[in-house]
Amino acid sequence: GERLPEWKDKIVKRGTLMSLGAATTLTEDFMPRTPEMEAELARREAEDVRPKGAALIAALLEGLLNREVSIWLSSPAKDLVTDETGSAVGVVVEHDGKRTRVGARKGIVLACGGFEWNRDMVMTHLGYDVKPLSPGGNTGDGLNMAMKAGAQLGNTTSYWGTPVMFDPDITRNGEMVPQFEWGRGEPSSMVVNQKGKRFANEALPYNDFPKAFGVFDNNNQEFPNAGPCWQIFDNAVRSKVRVLSMLPGEPDPEWAIKADTIAELASLIDIEPNALVSTVERFNENATNGEDPDFERHRKGLMGPGSVKPLTEGPFYAVRIYPGMLGTNGGPMITKDAEVRRQGGGVIDGLYAAGNTAANVFGWAYPSGGGTIGNGTVFGYRAGIHAGSRPARQI
Repeated sequence: GERLPEWKDKIVKRGTLMSLGAATTLTEDFMPRTPEMEAELARREAEDVRPKGAALIAALLEGLLNREVSIWLSSPAKDLVTDETGSAVGVVVEHDGKRTRVGARKGIVLACGGFEWNRDMVMTHLGYDVKPLSPGGNTGDGLNMAMKAGAQLGNTTSYWGTPVMFDPDITRNGEMVPQFEWGRGEPSSMVVNQKGKRFANEALPYNDFPKAFGVFDNNNQEFPNAGPCWQIFDNAVRSKVRVLSMLPGEPDPEWAIKADTIAELASLIDIEPNALVSTVERFNENATNGEDPDFERHRKGLMGPGSVKPLTEGPFYAVRIYPGMLGTNGGPMITKDAEVRRQGGGVIDGLYAAGNTAANVFGWAYPSGGGTIGNGTVFGYRAGIHAGSRPARQI
């Protein structure tokens, strides 16, 4: 607010993950709220100090303003302009109610996000429904423009995954908003499909677990794990772990689904009771010995081996869980300088791509938190350096 007063109302105050704090860092979201922290958060609120992605975008915006770069809001790019050689020389933009052409003296950088909010493209490339957590403007504009220009595509069947849940207490414009999962992989918990069967190691990294929802059963010609699936946990988890707006030590919210027995819980969520009881009994039998022979949860997990304990302490709870994504990560393939590769060889002169618009340089992998923003910042920077070194063309 102090450094960008004229722009403060145009920069988001909080991200789409509304279960996370508006004034906290991600680390602070998972820390106890001490009096010292509460005082610091109050100071940030009073002084309009914004963390997380808002801080990064604001700093980049400030750099543009300091260099007197013109910024057009509500001006979507609709198409690339190419010359007779196939070089990218400009863009077609909707601005002030009309389409106009903007010439590029040195280059064009496609940094439009992925296509996760374009359901047709998601079903075409990913093949099953995955809930997006990103801003709603990521509809594949950059991918479409790159394809028309002849770009070589890569990794279009992949995405940055995270399981998601919906909390009736967290809405935007009257609609529930997908939120980060809570409690998955806790010892006395499991995730089952609508047939009451476990289908993956619940302690897998958040990028990898959602991919299990898209497994196709070619014997029965179905996606057996299509969401919603169910996270099942007992009171031992409920009493110590936050799950959405169910907070330890506080009364259950009205939307909580719970029952005194696993069979009763199954009936509440339309799962055949014997199937869920059988799954829990098998899990409990192995968990008594600290083992999970079905999915090796006791051997593999996000930060090390996962943990298993029997679900024995009622009441028992169920929360819907879906495959979700921070964004898609397929698109035009790029060079080390973020130049867009041309289908058939070479590059499309003057065209660059960065972030989730481009094909992820890690492929399907997710090396650590920050892998998404790392792609954007590194290749955005390299695109700028490379384009800036080119001789200016006349327009």
